Amino acid sequence: MAFKSIMCVVGGGGSDAVALNTALSLSHAFGGSLRIVYFSDYPVTPAAYTYGGSFGAGGLAQSTLESTKRFELQKEIIASTRKAAVDLAAQHGRKLLDDSQAVAAEGEIRFKSTMDSVDVGLPNESRTVDLIVAGYDSRANDNLAPVLVALFHSSRPVMVVPRIPGAAFSDSAPKTIAVAWDGSPSASRAVREAIPLLHQASKVWILVTGDEVASADGASRAEIIAYLLVHGVEAQLAHPLKDGGNIGAVLLTEASNLGAELLLMGAYGHGHIAEMVLGGVTSDIVKHTHLPLFLVH
Repeated sequence: MAFKSIMCVVGGGGSDAVALNTALSLSHAFGGSLRIVYFSDYPVTPAAYTYGGSFGAGGLAQSTLESTKRFELQKEIIASTRKAAVDLAAQHGRKLLDDSQAVAAEGEIRFKSTMDSVDVGLPNESRTVDLIVAGYDSRANDNLAPVLVALFHSSRPVMVVPRIPGAAFSDSAPKTIAVAWDGSPSASRAVREAIPLLHQASKVWILVTGDEVASADGASRAEIIAYLLVHGVEAQLAHPLKDGGNIGAVLLTEASNLGAELLLMGAYGHGHIAEMVLGGVTSDIVKHTHLPLFLVH
């Protein structure tokens, strides 16, 4: 069991580099293939192609001009995004294949652009990958659409990388991993999906907050450590104290204190909308994290 097929979502923005560096490092660590995919939020085809060059007057001509400009802009963004991917891959000693070549063998990397929007294209692309990597900038109120679509519509684990210096993995998988454990189905699935990463770590910490210590029975905590041990992963239990009701801040602080390079957790247990309205641990952590997150819904 390993992440042999990884997809990295890019959008032509400043968050692409952290996601690409992380995806390249992970694909190298697991000896797998990497598919870098650009999704357009504006699937456009110039009206000139649709109408064969025959336009009506007024609004149609203006619409055609705007559509053509938007199409040309998308082509420029795709070209610059692909070049950035080529350059970063070269820094990792890797080379992109031609777009027409399929990714099959170990270590192969391909860039693909699609005029599908994220909500349409990402679920389709995710059907043949093991892990999705996406970057974002919480400080700039960045678009979380790729992360949310991946979590709720792909059935794949998602590696979320904040646009913060030092957040991206360098040359390998993370060596110290913190696991946010509350005994929930999503937390359980996150641990199960992350076994390949946990195998490569030298230290794994199980984080349980004050409320969770009281609500999750001892057997649950003992069982997750036993489960990991069966899979060849030795984990240690940590008990961070709850601080002012902000569980997300407690988890992030404790993970940092333990030297974690990655925080692993179940995501949006109450649904994204409910967490946005009522507040929730996942939304809080996504907004404030300085670490990459391994999320499973």
